[in-house]
Amino acid sequence: MEDPSPGSDASGSQVETVGRASSSRLARSGRFVAAHPVGIAQGAILALVVVVVLQNLEPTTLDFLFWSIAEVPKLVILIVAMLLGGALWEIARRLFFR
Repeated sequence: MEDPSPGSDASGSQVETVGRASSSRLARSGRFVAAHPVGIAQGAILALVVVVVLQNLEPTTLDFLFWSIAEVPKLVILIVAMLLGGALWEIARRLFFR
């Protein structure tokens, strides 16, 4: 009797089945990415914003011209800056890119 070698048909069919299953998952994920590119980009940007915000929770002093506000969390400053930036972008988009 011969011992089955590692590359025999029995192990080859298992590898082929696993290969087809992983390529099927890859094809499904590829179709999802192709169908939702903006959503994926928005999710990546949101994840980056969350990381930046969570790394900046300590309080700081805000000085602007002659105003000084002590012990403001950086989180509040970042959120206000993002909201103001978004509002300014929307105003500029509506005025200049009709």
